[in-house]
Amino acid sequence: MSVVNGFTDNRYDRQERVRQIGPAGQQQLSQAHILIVGAGALGSYCAELLTRAGIGRLDIFDPDTVSLTNLQRQTIFTEQDAQQATFKVDALQKNLTKINHHVIVHSHPYELSENRLRTLAKFDLAIDCTDNFAARELLNQLALKYKFNYIFGSCAGVSGQVMAIDPQTGPCLACLFPNLQALKQTDCDLLGVNTALIPIVSGLQVSLAIKLLVAPDQVAFNQLITINNWTLKQDTFTILKNPQCAVCQQPVTEVAADFKNELRVLCGTNVYAVYLPETVSVATLKRYLTAAQIPQQPNPLGVQFKWQTLAMTFFKNHKLMIYDAPTKTVAQTAYQQLKQALAQHQVKLEAQS
Repeated sequence: MSVVNGFTDNRYDRQERVRQIGPAGQQQLSQAHILIVGAGALGSYCAELLTRAGIGRLDIFDPDTVSLTNLQRQTIFTEQDAQQATFKVDALQKNLTKINHHVIVHSHPYELSENRLRTLAKFDLAIDCTDNFAARELLNQLALKYKFNYIFGSCAGVSGQVMAIDPQTGPCLACLFPNLQALKQTDCDLLGVNTALIPIVSGLQVSLAIKLLVAPDQVAFNQLITINNWTLKQDTFTILKNPQCAVCQQPVTEVAADFKNELRVLCGTNVYAVYLPETVSVATLKRYLTAAQIPQQPNPLGVQFKWQTLAMTFFKNHKLMIYDAPTKTVAQTAYQQLKQALAQHQVKLEAQS
């Protein structure tokens, strides 16, 4: 650190001047490892704020690519990212490294799963930046099984919610939302989101994350914070641990099934997403399409093609997008038939070798 014209070149100088943090707290932040689940609106903001704050390492999970509709509220992404349909986590990694090259950023263009969680180095806490209750349920169960804390956050319309969750001793997500199973059925209810709400909610999440790293004894794991950025009103509610909770009051031996086997509709569209087996790579699919004389259009992230009457895109993270299917049943049938055709092609190749 040096001083030029009375000013220090310590990038964290203003943060270290905060009494509650100080140089010792900044040192703790620089050694911290945080898992971020979701790289959309909340996730991209949280990742940027934590990068600027000098967090040591970030692992970010999200299987989605940047689209034009993201740019209204996901400020770190650009029109070029949308035009190239870049994986959100890869765009984040590229841009965050430009902001602070000292922070180690690992991008994972996948859904979080139990198997993928096991591959990570030990982390200090997770931040829930997902946009659906199925993913939140999975994270809650993983937190219980692997004993880590996380910061819940959600946004819809002009309303946001934030809560620090220690499911071991405090209320878990199922205590907070006793109707969790019903909420999972509303994941595709498109309510929209006010642009200015995102930095408020993500700022609260990062505030709690920094506090949890620097002064964990001061964090209340039973307080739900709600914010309305239209009325500019904020409230805090005390949430009690449910002694009859079906989730946190019994040992978690199995977590919710991974998303890879579940065909899901993208909210507000007739586009469906599912995962092909991890034994199927982009190269494998391209060889099959060539052998079957099916036209294909490769791109940097995967390959586009038409299977029967449906346009599809297969990404290198094994995610298959099915477009313009009139019903979920039609999409499911096409997916199963494609998977079967690929399996038969693989058997044929093995027989020839």
